[in-house]
Amino acid sequence: MNISRTLLTCLAGFYLLIVSQGVAMCYPASAFEPHRLLKNSSVVAKIQVLSTKTNGTCIDHRFNMTVSCTTAHVKLLSTIKGSPIGEFDIAYPNPKDVGWARYPSLGKDEITLVFLSGNASPYHFTDINNDQMKVSAALIPFQPQQTPEQRLQAEIDTAANDLRGLDQLLAIERMGQMGGTDAILLLRKFSESPDMVVAAQALIARIRANDPPDAGVLLAFLKRNPADFNTGAAMKKYHATRYNISDLQGEIIWAVSNSIREDDRHPQHVVRMPGFPYLDFFRQALQADMIKKNDNSLGIAIGSGLRKLADKASIPLLINLLGHSDANLRYFAVTTLARINGRDDLFISTGRFHANEQKYLSYWREWWKQHKDEYK
Repeated sequence: MNISRTLLTCLAGFYLLIVSQGVAMCYPASAFEPHRLLKNSSVVAKIQVLSTKTNGTCIDHRFNMTVSCTTAHVKLLSTIKGSPIGEFDIAYPNPKDVGWARYPSLGKDEITLVFLSGNASPYHFTDINNDQMKVSAALIPFQPQQTPEQRLQAEIDTAANDLRGLDQLLAIERMGQMGGTDAILLLRKFSESPDMVVAAQALIARIRANDPPDAGVLLAFLKRNPADFNTGAAMKKYHATRYNISDLQGEIIWAVSNSIREDDRHPQHVVRMPGFPYLDFFRQALQADMIKKNDNSLGIAIGSGLRKLADKASIPLLINLLGHSDANLRYFAVTTLARINGRDDLFISTGRFHANEQKYLSYWREWWKQHKDEYK
């Protein structure tokens, strides 16, 4: 596989991951993790910015460089976690002359949810890359017995209902990360939205929340023409390219593949969405034009999903994939057949596969001649 080519593909809203078998994968960029930020923060609060001022310099430890610093004076609107006072300060790096790095930015009168560290004012952002979350201006009447997790969930759910554009899409994504009954009910509603981007984002969020959408609905979206909403249209409407049809199709496939994971208590078993027809989904997804025309990581997503399933019923499909034009799918077909049949000696790295590909393809084709009657 051409790693450089994959990296270029990944830049449109995906991260590049090099896994142990030497395979380059793209996976959706979802660095904002509400559970992690809530756990690692001493204060999580909805605030309104009263004023900001630049004062001196501070160190950006990500790049070990000195940058200008800003202090925002804010008013507390509601508390998710911690015990902040009515008004307090937040200090953070916010240089005006570094455009290539992600820095926090708070504007006067802005209402937002912030994740902070520290025991007293001035507080600092827990994660400079994920410093805040746009939320509804509406004040939610929290009950004393509500946990921080429940309060955060309520803010995210309300944001998804009240906000529009990019902020709504991000809130829907975070609903999938948080999970929970109320979030799933809302996501089901959003997945029927007439706005195809909102609907697609909700479908992806449902998969991540372990609430399986109808496979036919997912497959129908995979058949949409990417020209109907391309990167230019996404940038114009959402100021972000990743919400074009092509990238959303890729996120759906990766979300389905990533929903198959090892059971922490029983590593020999996998956890999957209940009742979802994975094998039929992957089989039909392979016929979609966006897979046939795409030379990026989507074949890897399907291949890795099939390999995690290790379902004996997938063997006829895997045999067909031995002749696929995508070398990644041929590799996953070989290693999945090895896993299903307990042939650890044939569960090979990509390097060994490419060095002697015909040997491995021929082995499994001969094996199939001897066993195909078992799968009629």
